[in-house]
Amino acid sequence: MKVYIETYGCWLNKAESQIMRDILEEHGHTFVNRPEMADIIIINTCAVRLETEQKMISRIKELSSLPGKKLIVAGCLASARPGLIARIAPNASLLAPGAIELVHEVVNSANRLVLLDYLSRTRLPRHRGGITYIVPIASGCTGSCTFCIDRIARRKLQSYPIDTIVVHIRDAIRRGAKEVYITAQDVASYGLDIGTNLVALLKKILSEIPGTYWIRLGMMEPHMFMKMEAELISIYRDERMYKHVHLPLQSGDNRVLKLMNRRYTAEEYEYLIESLRDVYPYLSVTTDVIVGFPGEDELAFRNTKRVITNISPDKVNIARYGIRLGTPAANMPQIPEEVKKRRSRELSILCREIAIKRNRMLLGDEIPVLIIGKNNDQFIGRAWNYKRVVIKDSTVKVGEFVNGRVIDVTHSSLIVKVI
Repeated sequence: MKVYIETYGCWLNKAESQIMRDILEEHGHTFVNRPEMADIIIINTCAVRLETEQKMISRIKELSSLPGKKLIVAGCLASARPGLIARIAPNASLLAPGAIELVHEVVNSANRLVLLDYLSRTRLPRHRGGITYIVPIASGCTGSCTFCIDRIARRKLQSYPIDTIVVHIRDAIRRGAKEVYITAQDVASYGLDIGTNLVALLKKILSEIPGTYWIRLGMMEPHMFMKMEAELISIYRDERMYKHVHLPLQSGDNRVLKLMNRRYTAEEYEYLIESLRDVYPYLSVTTDVIVGFPGEDELAFRNTKRVITNISPDKVNIARYGIRLGTPAANMPQIPEEVKKRRSRELSILCREIAIKRNRMLLGDEIPVLIIGKNNDQFIGRAWNYKRVVIKDSTVKVGEFVNGRVIDVTHSSLIVKVI
């Protein structure tokens, strides 16, 4: 049969769509690029934000209206909102993130199936060519944040065995991958359920897989990173590690952090970034902030701006808090929407100014770059610290490592000339 997959959300979701594709291809199914051409439509959903859920619902309605198609709703929304999906698309099958390895059974079934149980994970995506290999190392996390619906959608932590991960990364490098994205709901929680940890995994990858490639670590909870801080800082010395961390702050106010049930203080977070930057001054820091969380008054918001100014992150993902039914924060007194919008605008202006200043620190410097793609007459790359690079030079090739000089910057990119 002809299958169409539409994927939303994080790198973990993208990797899980790839696993489903691998399984279905092994059973003889082919893939098409448009839903109108397919017999089977799979939408792999995201539920992290309210506006994302609303987008997913609208798209599910559109896809379910196509005649003669079997619709499978997979991903976090299938697990978090099965009743809602059943109302808007009563004929759609549901496939939770923990059950994706049963996708073939759902495709072949003559009946509507609802598979929301969590099974042991045995499959990782195979490398399908290209310079980037995305490898999920775990699903679920150990946190209990009061705003998060993902803990409902993905539930318990499930980690892949170290040897399985290493085998797949080694194969990807042999096949030409130049960068490896290690992803999970919380990369730093890896292995707690199977008696190991992220440090052990990284040491095994770096010691047993030779070659020229760069590793990007996905999002890590700060309190989990702190438990391995010294060892991880040491591992980052390896030239194959992108000098980049994604550590969500969420709020710079301790009272709000407590309401969020985050397991660190603003001071601890600042110390962590300071410790990293003491060793790696040009380390690129990505963080996340929620504005307008229940209980965030003007003082709390000013505290967040102060912490952001102090840590000077290179990129900030700003989200206005949205009610997620089933989470504790949904029952707290809410902040007016106009206040959230104003705070979001203020913080966005601040973060843009900081990003430009951080990028200007590299003006005139010679840096290593991996060419990852082409956009019209420009090549797009990643610097050694994962910053986006733009190169206008017809002599470079995708997948090539080059040295370049930073000749200009924007808030989001380094403009580089190859030398």
